[in-house]
Order: sequence, then C-alpha cells, then structure tokens
Amino acid sequence: MVARASQYYVSDTDIAQLMAISGLPNTFKQLFARDYSALKRDVGGYKDAITALEERADETDAHLTVIDAQIVDITLRVTTAEGDILDLALRVTQNESDIADNRSDFDAHVIDTTTHGTTGEIVGTGNYASAAIGGTVLLAAAVANAVPSAANAALNPNTAGLAYLQADAATWVAMLNEHKTQINLLKTDLNLAIAQLNALLASERAAKQLAP
Repeated sequence: MVARASQYYVSDTDIAQLMAISGLPNTFKQLFARDYSALKRDVGGYKDAITALEERADETDAHLTVIDAQIVDITLRVTTAEGDILDLALRVTQNESDIADNRSDFDAHVIDTTTHGTTGEIVGTGNYASAAIGGTVLLAAAVANAVPSAANAALNPNTAGLAYLQADAATWVAMLNEHKTQINLLKTDLNLAIAQLNALLASERAAKQLAP
C-alpha cells in the first residue's frame, strides 16, 4: 500500500479571516478570493485524481500480492516436479543397470553347461538326441505285446519194421502233414512277431529314440 503524508487544507473561513485583518483593498480581496476559489477547485480535481491513482495503486499492490503468492506456489511445484524428475531419472538409470545385469546373466546361463547340476549341454524339449549328443526323446507310442506261437508237432511215427507196412507209412505221412501245418502256423506267427517288432521300431523312431 502507498504511504500517504498528512495534509492540511486552508478553508474558506481561514481566507475570509485573513482578508479581514489584512488591510488590503476590497478589489484585491475580491480578486484574491476569486482566484483562490478557482485554485481550490483545481486542487480539488488534482486531489481526486491523486486519490483515484492511490486506490488503483492499492489494487495493483493487492494483485501483486496475489501474483507473488502464485509465483511462490509455482516455484514450490516446479521444485517438487524437479525432485520427481530426478527420482524418475534415478529409477530409469537403475532399471537400465538391472536390464544390463539380466542380459549378462541370461547370456551366461545360455552358455553354462553345469547349471542345476548338469554335466553337459542343457537341452530343451526341441533338442532331440543324436548319435553323438544326448538330448530329448519322446514317449514312444504303445505297441501291443507279441502273441506266443501255438505251433506244436505232437505226432510220433511208428518205428519202421523190416518189412513195409502201410500202417507205418501212414503214420509218417500224417506226421509230415502235421509238420507242414505247424511250420506254416509258425511262419504266420513269425510274420506277426516281425510286424510287432517293426511297429515298435517305428514308434521308437517317431519318439526320436532311434535314428530314422
């Protein structure tokens, strides 16, 4: 607020009393009174203008006070924002360092051959075994058990005598026919066993347990 000095204004009564005791001519007194009144009006106008300017200055001071408070608030916010930015920068720096450490750890893990107690290359589900390097094998598909052969030659021929006997010859013919039938049955059973073996080998190849 603008400081205001104490002011004293000469009143019309003061002027009248001064003229009464001055001993000046009446014409001079009248001219002085007229000029003083005009001067008083001018001074009054200047006074009003000065008062308006002082009021405007008071308003400006009030606005400046508000602006000062807003500047202080903005300064505090900027300081807080700078602190937050610095904190974020530190976090970003730490994250970059952590990412670099993780990348280094991952690279080391990839080339490590002894992690988790292993003694060779660590393999995944797609690293199938080869003739030179061990690896993953799949569960072979189920193959039914082979059926035991039922082939059995049970007939015994008669002992041949010194002379030809048709009955003895018939037992030999029956035995030969039985052997023929049982050999054919054995062949069938053998082919079935071979088919089961081939199915087993195919299942193991599909499971990566045998080379193709």
